[in-house]
Amino acid sequence: KFSGSGAGIFLRKTLVVFQIFVSVCLIAGALTVSKQLKFMQNKDLGYAKDQMLILKFPSITDSTILVNANYFKNEISRLTNIKAVSNSSDIPGQLLGANTIRKKESNFEDHVTTFQSMVDYHYFDAYQMKLSAGRYFRSDDSTNILSSSNNRLVVNEKLVEILGYENPEDAIGKSVLFHFGTKENEGTIIGVINNHNQRSLKEDYEPILYIYPRFIPWIYFSINLSTNQISSTLAEIEGLYNRIFAGNPFDFFFLDEYFNDQYSSDQQFQKVFGVFSMLAILVALLGLFGLSTLMMAQRSKEISIRKVLGAKVSSIVLLLSKEFIKLILIGGVIAAPVIFIWSKNWLSSFAFRIVLDWSIFVIPTFLLFLVSLITIGYQTIKAAIQNPVEALRQDL
Repeated sequence: KFSGSGAGIFLRKTLVVFQIFVSVCLIAGALTVSKQLKFMQNKDLGYAKDQMLILKFPSITDSTILVNANYFKNEISRLTNIKAVSNSSDIPGQLLGANTIRKKESNFEDHVTTFQSMVDYHYFDAYQMKLSAGRYFRSDDSTNILSSSNNRLVVNEKLVEILGYENPEDAIGKSVLFHFGTKENEGTIIGVINNHNQRSLKEDYEPILYIYPRFIPWIYFSINLSTNQISSTLAEIEGLYNRIFAGNPFDFFFLDEYFNDQYSSDQQFQKVFGVFSMLAILVALLGLFGLSTLMMAQRSKEISIRKVLGAKVSSIVLLLSKEFIKLILIGGVIAAPVIFIWSKNWLSSFAFRIVLDWSIFVIPTFLLFLVSLITIGYQTIKAAIQNPVEALRQDL
């Protein structure tokens, strides 16, 4: 008795709208996460990330390590598929060590925080970082940063900005005082490179100071490979490494995989969203299927009379589908502000993010509408093509 009453009908429709609302929200959430992950993985980070082989520096060393390291670099540079080789203390994707820097003419209290990275003069060429002003390091720019006051430095645009220079050109040739360990050293800015994403796109550009030290046990070899014959090239590099650094493990990885590991939690989040979206769609479709089955049973005599009076199957299907289409649209409209607020809040944790567009709101509703239409259409067509005589004989 309740199912045929106004309250019963309203309750059924409300539950169906709620199911559609939840489904649309989850599909939109999964779509937002997917778009953001794709954006992060495809964004130009400001340096060469693909086909960059990172090889860890030997852990077992002696007094010949720097000579051997230079010999190793020279040998693999001669290989056909090697574009460039560099040594560094850090690689993109890592949190750099922080210290302070200030203009030489400023007071000590005016220092700003900067991240530091020690690199050789091949580093910027290997990573294909673009120069904004000045020049890169040359082979004769290396200095003993513990005793020299003639340190040549390369900085990025972000550090130029927070130091207060008007533009990159204005910073070239300027003297600065920077801390290395506990000692404050003097240096001259010789080059400014474009900003790049040192870490995840959740972080903004970081101010970075690059130093080219004369003596240091490097931590990484960065090897820029061409896309040809990577396996054979890797085998050649391993052979050279094992011969020159005998007894050390050949420990390597590719930078793009290492960098994208920062998004593992977001990728897991995407998978969870996807699973719940599929479950929500399934529940919503079951609800629509049940509601349409009940409605067809209740209106079977009406459908039969319309057919007897000459109504076409297509017009009957359209008539009966209107109610369901309305429910789907209501659920989609109610979901829109929720999708907007959630997406804005989630994306706010990323310094670099996608722009919300119409597809985030329209695609989930359209997708659910399409799948629902197939489900409802099956029921309505089945009822519309039924023999009118059989339907009229059935009891209400």
